[in-house]
Amino acid sequence: MILFEKCAKYLDKLYDFQYEKMTKARDYVSYNRYKHKVKNDFYEIVIDKNNYSISAMDILTFMELSEEEFNRILENKKTYKNISLPEFLYAVNEYCNENKTKCSHLASEPFLKRLEEITSSTKVDIQMINQYNENNDSMLDKIRVNKELEEFILKDMPSEFTTLEKAIYIYIKMCKTFTYDDEYFSVSQKGPLTEKHKDIGYVESITPQNNKVVCFEFDAIYSYFLNKLRVNYKNFVLCDKGKSTREFEDEYDNYGDGHMFLKFRCGKYFVEADSVTSVLKSDMTLAKLNQSLGGLWCANINEQTELSFQFTMEDVYKKIAEKEPKIIQNDFLEIESFDEVVSQFLEKTDKFVPLSLEDKFDILLRKLNSTKLEGIDAYSYLLQLKKILFSRWEQKDNFRVHIIRNSRENSSETVAILSTKFPDKDGKFKISRFIYKPGYELVPVSREHIIFKYAVGEMGDIDGLNPLTPKKR
Repeated sequence: MILFEKCAKYLDKLYDFQYEKMTKARDYVSYNRYKHKVKNDFYEIVIDKNNYSISAMDILTFMELSEEEFNRILENKKTYKNISLPEFLYAVNEYCNENKTKCSHLASEPFLKRLEEITSSTKVDIQMINQYNENNDSMLDKIRVNKELEEFILKDMPSEFTTLEKAIYIYIKMCKTFTYDDEYFSVSQKGPLTEKHKDIGYVESITPQNNKVVCFEFDAIYSYFLNKLRVNYKNFVLCDKGKSTREFEDEYDNYGDGHMFLKFRCGKYFVEADSVTSVLKSDMTLAKLNQSLGGLWCANINEQTELSFQFTMEDVYKKIAEKEPKIIQNDFLEIESFDEVVSQFLEKTDKFVPLSLEDKFDILLRKLNSTKLEGIDAYSYLLQLKKILFSRWEQKDNFRVHIIRNSRENSSETVAILSTKFPDKDGKFKISRFIYKPGYELVPVSREHIIFKYAVGEMGDIDGLNPLTPKKR
């Protein structure tokens, strides 16, 4: 009897223990019980420095809406439960992530699919919410922008522009005003001639007339303008020979080391600004030619946001271009290559008469001489013309361009060596060489002269470019 009673008590305890485990398990897997448990709870969240208290039931009820109602709200509503729809969706996403264990186990497959849709920002863009909420630019206090330059950049900017339009406008005007320093480029970004660009104090000396810059100054000056617009940004440095990118930190990095660019947030837009993605095809050249820019782009995942940014940039770009004189008379602004020229021509006529090599060279020289482009911008235009006017085979066999260093005492500049191999009247090919410098006539030069200049160090190849480096036969 005693043994029976002891067994009964043990079974009672075992039952209570098992019952408690079963209850916990049921709570864990029962979505309805979870809803009942949180029905009076409020989710406290800070969104872009604003405090919100959102009913947990509002969040869960929203996630249970029919697909039709859910899509209707996303397509037609700007607000939901008295806050903006993107902010509400951000709160939903954060709530579900913070309760990830329960939500992922308790919720149905449609619930999880909807959560993934919200997280991805494909329908409503929440990507930049709670991102870039403040500026921590340690360089900002050191940046001094010349007043004449500031007035020049801002003087025609429409006052009715939105903040995003102003940020785009300033970037394009800076690209049209500045040119990449060809001396810095000619010495392959090394040595004493580059030191001034590593001093942030040099920024103040840059004016509409003294307009040669490199990525550091462009980044610093654009940072200055963005801060005045109250646009938050972060500076980045490309390091390890372009293999990795990290956020610029003053206590870790030295201004003037590595390639610098920035990213900024303007409302829902996440924008990257890098005016020198390539020295010989930088936005500082492309903007002067009113060609598509490659360094200012929208990094949002959401396609509608990206398209909206693109339309805004095109509209601002057009308004700037309409108010300025043409720098060049360009009949093929957006054509990429000779093959594309031929293709477009053949679409209009089947009477295709090829130009001679001399005719193409004459066209190239006329266009070069008619432009007001200087320095790196002129060399970039020269390379574009070569690619458009000459076929790939002609570029290999008949017309070559080498951008090289031409050094003088305590200075260096960039020049182009143009090499032509054209047939004479007898059909024999004759090789000629010229030195091209923007603003000057072509100067014929012999192969022996170039070899001598290379030998004494007054001419040399530039890192990263196709080398000329002539050798004696």
